[in-house]
Amino acid sequence: MLTRSSSPPAIMVALGALLAAVSGCEAEPIASPSPSVVASVDDEAPGQTPAASPSRASDTLDPTSGGEESDDSDEGKEASTDEPADGDLLVVDRDGLADGGDLRLAVSQWPGTWNPWAEPVGDDAALVLGPMAMSFFTVDAAGEWVWNPDYLAAEPEVLVAEPTIVRYRFNPLAVWGDGAALGLVDFQATLDACRLHATEVCLERGFDRIAEIGPGETAHDVVVTYTGAYPEWRRSFATGPARAESVAGDAFATRWGSAPSQPGWFAGPYQVTAVTERAVVLTRNPYWWGDRGKLDSITVSLVPQANLRLAFEQGAIDAAALTDPNAAADVEALTTLEIRRSGDGRARYLTLDTTRAPLDDPRVRQALLVGIDGVAVAAAALPGFDWTAEPFTTLLGDPQRPGASDLAEATGIGDHDPQAAADLLTEAGWRIGVDGFRRRDGEVLTVSLTVPAADPWAEAEAYQLRVQLAELGIVCTLVETDPAVTAVDVAASRDYTLVALTRDILVNPLRLLDQFHSASPTNITGVSDPAIDAAIGLAAASVDPTAEDRSVNAALELIWRQAAVIPLYELPHIVAMTPQLANFGPVRCGTIRWQDVGFTR
Repeated sequence: MLTRSSSPPAIMVALGALLAAVSGCEAEPIASPSPSVVASVDDEAPGQTPAASPSRASDTLDPTSGGEESDDSDEGKEASTDEPADGDLLVVDRDGLADGGDLRLAVSQWPGTWNPWAEPVGDDAALVLGPMAMSFFTVDAAGEWVWNPDYLAAEPEVLVAEPTIVRYRFNPLAVWGDGAALGLVDFQATLDACRLHATEVCLERGFDRIAEIGPGETAHDVVVTYTGAYPEWRRSFATGPARAESVAGDAFATRWGSAPSQPGWFAGPYQVTAVTERAVVLTRNPYWWGDRGKLDSITVSLVPQANLRLAFEQGAIDAAALTDPNAAADVEALTTLEIRRSGDGRARYLTLDTTRAPLDDPRVRQALLVGIDGVAVAAAALPGFDWTAEPFTTLLGDPQRPGASDLAEATGIGDHDPQAAADLLTEAGWRIGVDGFRRRDGEVLTVSLTVPAADPWAEAEAYQLRVQLAELGIVCTLVETDPAVTAVDVAASRDYTLVALTRDILVNPLRLLDQFHSASPTNITGVSDPAIDAAIGLAAASVDPTAEDRSVNAALELIWRQAAVIPLYELPHIVAMTPQLANFGPVRCGTIRWQDVGFTR
């Protein structure tokens, strides 16, 4: 018998400057640098569930000094006036923020890695790594990549398109957290480490495509040469290089242990000055050369979801993501807080094994695509959350993403239409019997849905999907797994007919497309179509951004017609916070500018 699943995994403010440009919104960079005051999303592993935390709400640290501080005068500096990304946060210019204060953030589980090059890093680690991380690119409100003038002196220049050769000129003031200069040795050491440890870190960054990294015209620029055309070159050093000393030996591959104890390995406006089993404290980086951080310190503490209301009532925390429905209801009842919401950038997709009958018929798969109501599935799967899911018809990002297309509109397949689903099933030979279920040659149309016990959304989704499929005349049997088995385990084993997975919808387009190439080891749906393979190859070879968008969209339309995955709903990002907290909150894509996070005057 199926039992109610535990709360969903943490959906925290994501990696900020760290991973937004690596696995966040996909677009071409724009030339003019302008500060961004928004947050990014990270690439969480599908099906990951939260670890139980034994901590108490009172387990916090007193912030400690971060060393000598620079002059806080903002005279002569232009205040940030960027609009927020697609999300919900209070945006305030720097001159409207108080100078000082301790921002106290709560996480529900302690991260397993502090290495920003390990993917997925995880949402909780992002709250620590974001304020201290280097970032050559940020993402603005429109989803465009913008070169970061804190670290770069100019927009990276493509010297040659094929083979792709890129010159990076970095800000001569930029230094590591111990004052050491950024230089060629860091780039070369990063390349060597990522080649050596490609399966543990540096995933999807194209280091296997780099031929060499050499000096530029000065000590403050380097030239990266690829083996061929590589349109995704920004991914390689989107976060800048790793510190040369940080990649020595096995430390890099083993993800730097359990705490960011080496400030010299980072280069952001804040750095770690205290670590315990239950809290990490960051204070201003004394070597930071840019706009001075408005906060004195940022304290990230372990607070279980069940303790959040008490922690807020006692004034122990300023902000926390709400990921448990019971905790969400309790916290949202507090009138002293603001509850801010946005999409999470991750979505639930029903995944189909296209090699198994009856799903080996594309008409049956397309019937599921147009016959399932994802909004109703979301309502069943997210009880207790004040969140209304919107229907979406895409595999990558959303129709508003620059260069993207609405796949239902482009193909004429995908808008919720039970009658169209019925027509497709009838066309495939499955006709309604006297009992309301469809039959063909005496066989009842039956599918099995695997329900991983370790997946927090799967049970509620399963019952709703079974009802909807029955309305289409399809018998849906539920297959429960062992409690330790995740949805990822099920998908990897290929021992399923239907299974729901969490997918990052702001992912690298080429990474997504690879999952549907017939020769790809990540192809868990069994789709095998020469036209799709050819379209993926064309997209991977595109150098011009406009041509790449066209090729990606052409491949996505072919994949959509195969109906190997069916979008259900996007997960919510809900954050409770004190009303005075500005430039911090839930947004779907973009980059948080941590030196502009603070409290209103």
